[in-house]
Amino acid sequence: MPSLAPLLQAAVSQSPRAIQASLEVAAADAMAMTDGAVRWPQLSASANFGFTESSTKGGISSKNDGFYYSLNLYQPLYHWGALKAQADIGKLRKEIAEMRYVEAYRVLVNSIRTQFVTLIQKKRAVGVSQERVRRAESNLEALEQRFAAGAISPAALNEPRLELAEARISRDSLEDDYSRSLRLLARLAGVETLQNADIPDTIAAPTNDLPALLEALKEPGIFDPATTPLARTYEATVQQFDLDYRIAKTRLLPKIGLSAGITQQNNTTASTSTITSVAITQQTASVMASWMIFDGFSARGSKASALAQKRRMEIERERYLADVSAEASGLWTQVGLALRALEVAEIRQNVADASVKKFRDDLAAGQQSPEALEIVTQDANNRLLRTFQARIEYYTRLADYLSLTGKDPALLNLPSRYQGNGQ
Repeated sequence: MPSLAPLLQAAVSQSPRAIQASLEVAAADAMAMTDGAVRWPQLSASANFGFTESSTKGGISSKNDGFYYSLNLYQPLYHWGALKAQADIGKLRKEIAEMRYVEAYRVLVNSIRTQFVTLIQKKRAVGVSQERVRRAESNLEALEQRFAAGAISPAALNEPRLELAEARISRDSLEDDYSRSLRLLARLAGVETLQNADIPDTIAAPTNDLPALLEALKEPGIFDPATTPLARTYEATVQQFDLDYRIAKTRLLPKIGLSAGITQQNNTTASTSTITSVAITQQTASVMASWMIFDGFSARGSKASALAQKRRMEIERERYLADVSAEASGLWTQVGLALRALEVAEIRQNVADASVKKFRDDLAAGQQSPEALEIVTQDANNRLLRTFQARIEYYTRLADYLSLTGKDPALLNLPSRYQGNGQ
């Protein structure tokens, strides 16, 4: 569907859902910098200028002013791997945010596709309802001409008028629903507006040979559930809690760091008899050790919490892997069933189209009435709506399977930094 591809491409950067997920990635990226900063040197500086004047009653007065500044450097040396673990947690949070972005876009693509094909069906239903109104108007017009000629009674117009009113109500309702659905899809994809021309008039049948497709669907494709974005999110979260445990284990161990600094102090003291100016420069360097010996069992609690959270996430991961494997197997079965139903629907549609053609030929030869052709045409239109539904079901089930297994071509719309996540 050519008009669907631009919507999926625009949704990457314009959909509110995608924008929200991308902002979460940006926030995680910034937090990764914060977490990684603990391994870098910390440089600080301070400066001040002071003025003091003192005097005694009947005695000597003096004035003192000075300028002071200092520059200090601190570099952590050995924290038992806690600093590296903290930096790695930042990287994992970023990876988790990126995989959640991929998952959010995958779900968004499914929603856009579903609404798009539903709009095609609704557009077709609007067209059928408009045709029904035209037939009802034509029929009523013909009866009114017969009534004007005195061929029928006024009562003969009541039912056609009611049928026309019902047809118009149905048409207006379908047109309103179609217009609202257009606006909803535009907001979902993040585009300004969608026009009627953007929605195809038909849902094409699969170009492949249906029996050959059925034969190909007998064996499911190879699928590793651990490659899905959510599975990788679970795995990264397990690693994060493991790092939290490693950090907690170091809380009661001594930490070693290096400190260095330079201080400059200039003082000038003036009294009634003397003026003294002194400049003092100090340079320091030291290896520092800090040791939290007892923290009220806080470290023990942190370790227990991290281990419990890690185990909980491992259980959730295993359950998810089992569920997604079963879901993929079920979707594969549904694809096959939908294709079988589509094969029957296409056969019935061909029969209905052939009947319409035959009745038209018979009408041209004077062997059928216009009323009979109208009935057959209406049946064929209703059959086409059911065929559309069968095609939608097949395409939707197939897209769901490809999406779940990471083979959806729409994922190639994502920026290159996400291409390796969940595929």
